[in-house]
Amino acid sequence: MNTRALSRLLGAARDDESGNVMITGALILPVLIGFASLGSEAGLWAHKHRKMQGATDSAALSAANAYSNGNQTGFVTQAKSVTASYGFPDTTDGVSVIVNRPPQTGGFTGESRAVEVLISQGQKRLFSQLWSTEPLVISARSVALANDATGCVLSLNPSAKSATSLSGSAVVKLNGCALYDNSTDASALTVGGSSRLTADSVSVVGGIDGEPNITSMQNINKGVAPISDPYAGATFPAPSGCTKRNFSAHDQVSLSPGVYCGGMSLNAGANVTLSPGIYYIDGGDLTASHWCSPPQVATIGPGPRSMAVRR
Repeated sequence: MNTRALSRLLGAARDDESGNVMITGALILPVLIGFASLGSEAGLWAHKHRKMQGATDSAALSAANAYSNGNQTGFVTQAKSVTASYGFPDTTDGVSVIVNRPPQTGGFTGESRAVEVLISQGQKRLFSQLWSTEPLVISARSVALANDATGCVLSLNPSAKSATSLSGSAVVKLNGCALYDNSTDASALTVGGSSRLTADSVSVVGGIDGEPNITSMQNINKGVAPISDPYAGATFPAPSGCTKRNFSAHDQVSLSPGVYCGGMSLNAGANVTLSPGIYYIDGGDLTASHWCSPPQVATIGPGPRSMAVRR
């Protein structure tokens, strides 16, 4: 229909004195308003579902991580604290949060490492009650697997900024093991510059600065529960003698456990592989320097390692 024809049609409707147009308009207008209102209401439901799905995703990951860290019962509390932070506190305002291990439905019902989080909440109908008075419930579900990775790097400080930090062109590869950071700071883990971190999994209580520089074989978790100190009750033999004195690495080298007197310095271009065992640094520091030359690489493979510094 062209503009001239449409103009004639609207003019005829305007000049019609029979009242049909007015009656028809009066009948149709509430329907049009109702459909427009229903569309807005459906948009609110979709927004609530997206937010709820994000809450279950984060809660399931956090709970699975807590369980993998040895928290055999507290993972339920961990999941519910995460959902509450998203605005879905259990048993409040009609919210229901259920945490199952293993899941009760789906493809992981027999997997003991899997944690299932379900959130549901009844919604108050607005314009949609003109069409239905049945209760409307929005729900979301997520499942996450607890990590199998063995932790080999752990930062215990509960609040430090950059409790774990990589900078410059450093490259750290944690082969077959995971990194945990207990700091609640927004930049608890910092991977800056062109540095790179590779690990089976990375779990941080606070936040991460430089997440694109991290490669994880399993997942990267933020807002997780802190891990307990695995060495709190451990005892180590007293070091004796010196395996090396004033050790300094500039290129590719493999190190064995022992006593490193005077400190250990990893300089630009160093590619260092640490074999499993206990490393004592006696009378010095562990330092890693970086320049714009080729990066230094620290590779840590599977197996227990401890490093003690004695000044």
